[in-house]
Amino acid sequence: TAISTLEMLAAATPFVLPRLPQLIPLFDNSKLAAPALKAATAIVEQIAPQGHSVADRVMPPLLAGIEDKKWKVKAGCIQVLLPALKQMEGTTTLQLANCLPTIVSKLAEAALEVRAEIRTATGAVLKEIGAFVGSPEIKALSPDLVQALAEPTNQKHTQAVLAKMGNATFKSMIDEASLALLLPIVMRGLKDREAMSKKWSAQIFGSAALLVRDVDFLKPYLKTALPLLQAALNDSVPEVRREAAKAYGILEQVMPEYSRTHCQPFLFGKLRAGDASEQIGAALGLAEVFVRMDKAKLSQFIPEVQKGSVEENLTV
Repeated sequence: TAISTLEMLAAATPFVLPRLPQLIPLFDNSKLAAPALKAATAIVEQIAPQGHSVADRVMPPLLAGIEDKKWKVKAGCIQVLLPALKQMEGTTTLQLANCLPTIVSKLAEAALEVRAEIRTATGAVLKEIGAFVGSPEIKALSPDLVQALAEPTNQKHTQAVLAKMGNATFKSMIDEASLALLLPIVMRGLKDREAMSKKWSAQIFGSAALLVRDVDFLKPYLKTALPLLQAALNDSVPEVRREAAKAYGILEQVMPEYSRTHCQPFLFGKLRAGDASEQIGAALGLAEVFVRMDKAKLSQFIPEVQKGSVEENLTV
């Protein structure tokens, strides 16, 4: 059959890789599902050069397939993620870093599915991502992180692993796989009602940003993380506000341009026009930003801050 021919020619990447999107709908076919999944897996496993075109030719149809309403298509696409991730590991590091946030997000959603086949496939991929982790501190925690991601409805897992990370000391550089496991749990913790979870999450985010091997690995997470840090800065618990403020300072240190275009406008805006609680949070955030800011740049802000400090209008 055509499917078996594709499997036999799996090593001929330029010819067979474009056929991958056509195989995916067949994962739900009663007669062709098994050979279609086998052929798709073989094609991805034998991509040459290793890692080439995985991010732009393999990931989009697989991630789209995970959204499919047919559970067999969803489960099959998750299974094919395994060889796709192995292809990218160590060869296309930055592309892998850009893909992992979306992949882990999709897997977290898939972990909520009723079908055991989908949950089993999801757990296998998360474990594989855990195996990629290079940071010794994160690697020691990867089984707990994977469990928390694979069982998102069990809040005890999330709180337990946040507690372990909150009490750990991170010394090693953090790679893209570590971030992929770490930051979804951090985001979840920042949304938690428990003050301790929010405090630990803000603290861990700061540590991860400071130790990340390449700041570009952090960028895909910032759109989600920044609003949560903004909310934490206005939290009623001082310890949560303090750790959120420190995270703002670390972003200024490691990503000064991002801080100046995204963080500082928010902080100055709240300092000038926020309510009393928002002004306190913004002042804490700016204090941390100023401590870590380039001294030449800081000198431009000092006159404005001094002027505002003696302004008769208390809102200034």
